[in-house]
Amino acid sequence: MEINNFVVSKKNLNSKFKYGLKFIPERVLNKYSDYMLVILRKNFKNKEFYNICFKKSTGFNNFTFHEEKFKGFIDFLNNFYKSLWKGKREDEFTIDDENKKIVLTLLDEKHMKISSVKGENRVFFLLNKEEFKQYILSLDAIYRERKILNSLKSTDIDFIKKEEKKELYLETLYILLNSSIDNRDEDRFNTISKEINRIKK
Repeated sequence: MEINNFVVSKKNLNSKFKYGLKFIPERVLNKYSDYMLVILRKNFKNKEFYNICFKKSTGFNNFTFHEEKFKGFIDFLNNFYKSLWKGKREDEFTIDDENKKIVLTLLDEKHMKISSVKGENRVFFLLNKEEFKQYILSLDAIYRERKILNSLKSTDIDFIKKEEKKELYLETLYILLNSSIDNRDEDRFNTISKEINRIKK
């Protein structure tokens, strides 16, 4: 799976956009039009929230999560991943009501389907087990990074918190490094490797 981080100019989104990750699974028909997104934004009250997006040429679903709901979604993904070896075939995460949900379905020992449902509109992606794990780790890295940074704003910065932030940043870099290896992107690999070496000094 290809994973790209991106930032859009603040002027384009009224200074309410922070950053996001774009996920392109291996088994998609069109790598330009078919992808999943997680985007960190701020609302008019300056409160952070997350957009989870599923986009294909055939449709688009977008869900908005506040911090607790986003953490609940990550826990849901983790619990399903852990149950892959226990015979659990399907589970769903309800967002507002039964018309808005994300459904996980185990297809075989190595593949699963993640489906976003919004009324009559359904957009799904096929992921192998490793891609599913990468997706979970990436969302969790974003969540934990925001928790750490937000806590640093209201408390004194001490050595432990600096180390936690460094550890989290390195974890995210390693996820992106693995993606560059999978996609044989040498330039991206070299850039991320240099950043990892700089942080570890």
